[in-house]
Amino acid sequence: MTEYLINLARFVSYNEKKEIYRDLKNKGYFVSNDSWSYRRLIVNKPVKNKPFVASLIELKETFYQNNLSQTIDRLSKYKIKEIKAKIERNVPFHSKAITERYLKKYKFDPEGETIYLEARLEKDKVAIRLGFYLDDKENIPVKKEVVYPDIGIESPFTLGEVGDFLRLSKTFKTKVFIFTLNDPDCLNNIQNFLKENSFDKGNITIVKDIESFRNEYEIIGFSMWGKDPLETIIKNKEKKKLLLFGNERRGLLKKTMDQCNKIIKIGSSSEPLRATQAASFALGYIFSKEN
Repeated sequence: MTEYLINLARFVSYNEKKEIYRDLKNKGYFVSNDSWSYRRLIVNKPVKNKPFVASLIELKETFYQNNLSQTIDRLSKYKIKEIKAKIERNVPFHSKAITERYLKKYKFDPEGETIYLEARLEKDKVAIRLGFYLDDKENIPVKKEVVYPDIGIESPFTLGEVGDFLRLSKTFKTKVFIFTLNDPDCLNNIQNFLKENSFDKGNITIVKDIESFRNEYEIIGFSMWGKDPLETIIKNKEKKKLLLFGNERRGLLKKTMDQCNKIIKIGSSSEPLRATQAASFALGYIFSKEN
């Protein structure tokens, strides 16, 4: 019977492992704990598209080696494109030595398999376990890439707002536009802030106002005076979107709201959210709907 080794993801706790064990057994798998590590399970058929699976290996053979040359000779019967070795500390050779010794006699085959090799010491003998890594595309769900709208803040009142928007830009891989409204003090403060701080600035652009954006973007403003529902930010995917937020002192200006395609209010409270709170909520909402 072919056996498969499940390397569990790092987030799986001891109690969660027991739940996974029971769940697999209830679904008809033959399951056992791996004697080599408590972080693994042995099953009789592949387990695919499960977040608890860090990697899945089809086990081929386990043997005791007399010397490293014997292991290299065993490897020679497989078509190999890469060797990934896990060697316990008390074993008298390291993973790099395996690859070096193999390549002295044989060549990697680009069409071959990725070999899993594990070695540990058992009563003064070196035990070797070999297997094939199954194609990651078979085991790991393919996550679709979410394209987030760009975000903008109008005439930020504090430099902390600018820093927070930069963090959002890096987290969600989106552009940030800072609209200065021709305010020289705002422009100077932001330029000095960006010059004096050495952190990664992300994708940030300083502009005057939103007039030049209206043809390229659907502009969605956020204000406590908004009437449009939050769901509208995930509709009309044909056009790029710019989520626009006011500063923490006064929010979006009336003349700015008049130029927006939609104005959204988040929640029902009469107390406005801070710009970074509203931006985080909106981007998080998109993430939850697109994943």
